[in-house]
Amino acid sequence: MKLRLDEKDVSREEQKQAAKKNIPGASQEYDPWDLLLREFVENNALDLRNKGVTSISPKLWGLDNLISVDFSQNKLSSLPEEIYYLRKLKSLRMC
Repeated sequence: MKLRLDEKDVSREEQKQAAKKNIPGASQEYDPWDLLLREFVENNALDLRNKGVTSISPKLWGLDNLISVDFSQNKLSSLPEEIYYLRKLKSLRMC
């Protein structure tokens, strides 16, 4: 029994639904950050541990209620200055 759709299935389904509803931009390519932010934010915490992240999407800055972010076990070499947009952030893991 399959409990979760993989990224390709999610992308195809979102594009189908957007096209049915005539949503502008429905033909745009899928952004994997949409899935990461939807699936891994819980209780004002974002757990992206070991998710293959190599850079940070500007979409993250819109989650200004985040208290904890875990980027450990990824391939990030630095953090952008915009991390300061997360004003409530108290915990940030990078290693």
